Amino acid sequence: MIHDYTFVPRAMNIKQASHYTSLSTSQILRMVDAGDIKRYRITTGRYAYLKEDLDNFLEQIKQKLDSQL
Repeated sequence: MIHDYTFVPRAMNIKQASHYTSLSTSQILRMVDAGDIKRYRITTGRYAYLKEDLDNFLEQIKQKLDSQL
């Protein structure tokens, strides 16, 4: 299956969020469990990850890395 990621949706499934952040799906799930990334239940068994939340998470990681330099 070919995915077109030229348009970044506001709400992503876990595979799209994984591709967007360059994290594995298991890493994303660990971050959700730790409270670092938010996810939203759409329907039973389906969750969405908002682009804004992922961007905020990535920015926090960037700031932590920058402060260590």
